[in-house]
Amino acid sequence: MAPEPAVFRAFLADLATAPWLGEVGAVMSGYLGDAGQAGPIADLVDAVKAKNPDATYLCDPIIGDAGGLFQPEDVGVAIREVLLPRADMATPNRFELAWLSGKSLETNDELIAVARGIGVGEMVVTSAF
Repeated sequence: MAPEPAVFRAFLADLATAPWLGEVGAVMSGYLGDAGQAGPIADLVDAVKAKNPDATYLCDPIIGDAGGLFQPEDVGVAIREVLLPRADMATPNRFELAWLSGKSLETNDELIAVARGIGVGEMVVTSAF
């Protein structure tokens, strides 16, 4: 279930103007109901970081698992292109990291190299071997 895109955007835009925004220490995003939610989330993350540069953004890219994508591909693309570049931390599972990076992760060494090279400061890869 996803709210209408205009309603979601308005809700997050309202949060971005809150007078207490500088007190926010972290933002976390997870499951997206629609690819159009990535932009408003990114705008909120940017607003929080403008008021509190020390705030942390954790992106949990919930798009699939060993069985493949369970989200529409445009949701994964929005997470990869809009949200991950802003993330201080990310928690993809093994499949998600492979899909987001476009790399095959056949060994732990490959997984570690991709996790370190994707551009996110801290990465916790779940379902690794």
